Amino acid sequence: MKQLFKYLRAWHLLLRLQNLVIIGLVMWVMHAYIVVPNFVNTGLKEIKTDINFIILIISVICIAAAGNSINDYFDVRTDEINRPERVVLNTLLKRRTAIITHLLLSFLGLCLGFWVAYKIHYLRIFGFHLAAVALLWLYSIRLKKIGLVGNLTIALLSSTVLYLPMIYEWGRQGVLFHNAPWMYFFKLTKPVTLFTLFAFLTSFSRELVKDLEDIKGDAQDGAKTFPILAGVFPSKMLFAFTNLITAVFLSFILYNSVVYGPIPSVGSFMFILFFLFCPVLAISLLVFLAKIPKHYRYLSWSLKCIMLTGLLYAIIFM
Repeated sequence: MKQLFKYLRAWHLLLRLQNLVIIGLVMWVMHAYIVVPNFVNTGLKEIKTDINFIILIISVICIAAAGNSINDYFDVRTDEINRPERVVLNTLLKRRTAIITHLLLSFLGLCLGFWVAYKIHYLRIFGFHLAAVALLWLYSIRLKKIGLVGNLTIALLSSTVLYLPMIYEWGRQGVLFHNAPWMYFFKLTKPVTLFTLFAFLTSFSRELVKDLEDIKGDAQDGAKTFPILAGVFPSKMLFAFTNLITAVFLSFILYNSVVYGPIPSVGSFMFILFFLFCPVLAISLLVFLAKIPKHYRYLSWSLKCIMLTGLLYAIIFM
């Protein structure tokens, strides 16, 4: 029984099951609490979550799990230095298991993605699946070792996940958009775009602080991440600057909630101020006190909590 538990834990660590659950939750919340109400408010008929959207979520989860697997395949040596307690390849699982898992899950994700695109008669959405598989492979073998390229790649993929539910409904309801004025499209896309921008900024910051945490192993592996190329202090400055941009972005939302929002927006204002704006500012300062990998790990964990809190905002106030 103990050996079975270790084996299951190994798969949990390889695939990052908690992150896969978050991806599914993010897509469902964006669809149910932002995309659908916004589409209905602009005059479209009532929309219900259908089986094809569930399949879309599964397809994205498969591709993300495949990316996690192939990343561990190429990261065995650096992980043995940076986080040896998490290394499962060549110990509990064979290293070739990771590459086989990557191929199978990528194939399954692509098949499911194509099925959804075919069923809703919107093949363009399948382009995300193809791009995601290609970028995750390139990231694992090359991009993550090149300056800020790897950070931007993951931030872009992570934030695009928030856009997929809208693209899905756009394709499913596409016949209704012919000859619509541009302001109509702006009204439809604005809420999703704001959440996507927030996700991109916080994800980029998190990837940067993870590079600071892993600088020792990355340097021994010959990687050229930004902290290795520019140094620790410039990386902290970039991290703080990115979070300040996020704070300015949140300030814009706070201003609009006061000037244009109704009286019930007081709760929304307080939520953003104390659970998003203040934590982002605090992290911008705390990074300069970080000295050891554990400190950077705490900052990474805090950013993940801020991202999830932003999702909670959609459930409560949207």
